[in-house]
Amino acid sequence: MDDPASIFGFAMHLGEHVVVDSHERFRDWLMPIVLIDEDRELRVNGTAVCIGPGTFVTARHVVDYLLDVRPQGNDAEVWIAWTSGPGLLGTANAFRGQMLSVKRYRRHPRVDLAVLTTALPAGAVGQLATVRWSLRMPALGEPVALLGYPAGKASADITEEGPTGVALEYPLMLGFGSVTGHNELWGPNPNLPRSWPGFETDAPMPGAMSGGAVIDQHNRLIGFSSSSQKPNPPEHSSWSGYVNMAGFLLGMDVDVPQGDGTFVPLHVAELVGSGVMSVDVDPTTFYIDDYGNPTYRPPETQ
Repeated sequence: MDDPASIFGFAMHLGEHVVVDSHERFRDWLMPIVLIDEDRELRVNGTAVCIGPGTFVTARHVVDYLLDVRPQGNDAEVWIAWTSGPGLLGTANAFRGQMLSVKRYRRHPRVDLAVLTTALPAGAVGQLATVRWSLRMPALGEPVALLGYPAGKASADITEEGPTGVALEYPLMLGFGSVTGHNELWGPNPNLPRSWPGFETDAPMPGAMSGGAVIDQHNRLIGFSSSSQKPNPPEHSSWSGYVNMAGFLLGMDVDVPQGDGTFVPLHVAELVGSGVMSVDVDPTTFYIDDYGNPTYRPPETQ
């Protein structure tokens, strides 16, 4: 296997991670989720991946936590930090631009995936980049990279219209590793009749980068980080994590923001079919089962 450093374009090796300090590629569609609690303290509580206008994916357990600390009626707020224009304020940790207020949540009933919907400010639709996702299961030993914002403190200028700009305790991180196993993960309900495929990787996930994007050697989004810090990691890495596959989004509904501030519920598969969301499919590892569920099989050994 080639060293991931030569594939992803960074001077890194297996089991290492690096700060992503340039405003290109990943920063356009990968953003931190910022919680403003009742005491008006800010902190990053996950990573959001933009897959459509105002539509972001993260880990379900991130949303479970946000809803737990934000019961109906309190003053806590959830925002996604969006960089407009150049975005950076001289460091990898600080952004200018608008913060997008999270208005809707949708949680997958069985997989650690959730969709957040934001109201889009004027002009955001044409500037907010989305990522093309790939429906394929990577092979054992295949290099992958994980990108996300570690949990930490944050600060912003809070006005009557909401926060503007954000400074993070920890910047966007990118970790290199390889696929170490193909596994089935049971959903939250142990009585469900089927399990859901995913894979494990030794790409480091510093600081609990839940909901982070996992990309293959062609920079295609193939999954989202779920859990990390397994008890028996490979020798060259102190981390190991589980990845949920992007294809399970096809079975979800999302609330699509409209220009008048309302939201229309649509099926993700409809949005993919109409070209609103960009997807490519590897039929050797991704398929729809007899019950209409999107699912995966590991690649055949060559």
